[in-house]
Amino acid sequence: DGSFIRLRNISLGYSLPAGITKRLAIEKARVYVSAQNLFTITHYSGFNPETSQNGSSAAQPAIEDGTYPVAKTVVVGLNIGF
Repeated sequence: DGSFIRLRNISLGYSLPAGITKRLAIEKARVYVSAQNLFTITHYSGFNPETSQNGSSAAQPAIEDGTYPVAKTVVVGLNIGF
């Protein structure tokens, strides 16, 4: 069974209020967190239920020989405007 549910992209951001940015002598500031491939819910026993390495399409059976799991990435950042 290759059915699955995956949270592929999510981001959350917060812009600092004007009172705080004025005290810091900046025009604007925004803090954010972004994540990719945070989780996958599946009964598939391999690394990636989307694989089609040796099949000609996603609908045909494939072999997951030598493939890597999908990487999880989390980015935290700060945008500042002067």
